[in-house]
Formats: sequence, C-alpha cells, structure tokens
Amino acid sequence: MPTSKRLNVAVVGATGMVGTEMLRVLSQRQFPIERVVALASERSKGMTVPYNGSAIKVDELNESAFKGIDIALFAASGDIALMYGPVAAEAGALVIDNSSACTNLSVTPSGPGSDSSLAKLDIAGRHDFCSILRGTLAHNGTTVAAFPTGTFPTGACNFSFTGRGVPGLSGDATGTWTFCIIDTDAFGDTGTLNTWGVHN
Repeated sequence: MPTSKRLNVAVVGATGMVGTEMLRVLSQRQFPIERVVALASERSKGMTVPYNGSAIKVDELNESAFKGIDIALFAASGDIALMYGPVAAEAGALVIDNSSACTNLSVTPSGPGSDSSLAKLDIAGRHDFCSILRGTLAHNGTTVAAFPTGTFPTGACNFSFTGRGVPGLSGDATGTWTFCIIDTDAFGDTGTLNTWGVHN
C-alpha cells in the first residue's frame, strides 16, 4: 500500500504465532507505522511481544480498541474475527483477516448405520478472490481437508459445489460437524459463506 502517511496499525492475536510473525514482518519491511497496537484476550493484557528490536505491551481486545486505527490485522480465531472485524471497520479501519470462519451443524441420521466416511459436502457463497480459499471439515475429533486452494476460479466469483466427497473421516455420522473456510492470503478481500451441509 504506497502511502506517505504514517499509519496506526493494530494486530489482533498479537501473542500467537501468526500475530508475532505479522509484527516481525511489519518491522522488517519498514512499514510506515506511526503507532502499532498489540491486541489479545484479557488474560494476555500486560504481557509484552517483540517488535522492531524492542517490546510493546499487549492491550485487551475490546470494542473501543480500534479508535484511531487505520489498519487492523486479524490473526485470531474465526469467531474473534467475525465478532470484532465489523467493529474495526465501523471505527474506520481497513480490516485484513488472516483467520478462518467456522460454522457448526448437528446431524441426526434418519436411520441406523450412519457412516461419516460416506459424507458428501455442499457449499455456496461468494468471495472477492475465490482461488485462494481452502476449507476443512471436522467430525469425531478428526479434521480433514474439504477442498484445497485453486478449487475455484481466480478473481471474484460466486463459488459452490455439491456432493463433494471428503476422504479421511470415519465413525458414526451423528453429532456436530464443523466446516471452516480459510482465506489464505489475507489481502483484505471479503466474502460470505451462504450455505453449507453434509449428507450421504
């Protein structure tokens, strides 16, 4: 982002592996920063994280944390991004999300002998740059790849597939299934997962 303005940048999830790497890259590339704010959960408040050869104190993530912030980098869980991404945007920040968005559903089979290895996945949504999306599906304590990057075309699109097999799962299909869709380059693109489901 070419600019002569020095920017105020917040890193959400600054104490995690991705957050600390974001801080390292910002320093290494001499990003034009006026002020960097490290944000994390309440239990991390007061800790320090390395930045630009020194250490900065971690502030608590809350709805007032984005006041005066120009760019908010999210390196936290998908639910945190879904909760605070709109708050940051409303405060005037450009939101760049390096997390995943996950959602659950509960399966109650209509008959006996349900087998999760036979599950087929349906999804539909839209995104600004579809080719960088990938997905995971979890059930019975196992998480597997639902689809890799490159499944959908480059650029903005309405993405979907139906009846896609998801190898690697086993056991009873009853219970909670979790689908996560991940934006792998976090360039600031936006998107929506409209529907998803599993069936045999």
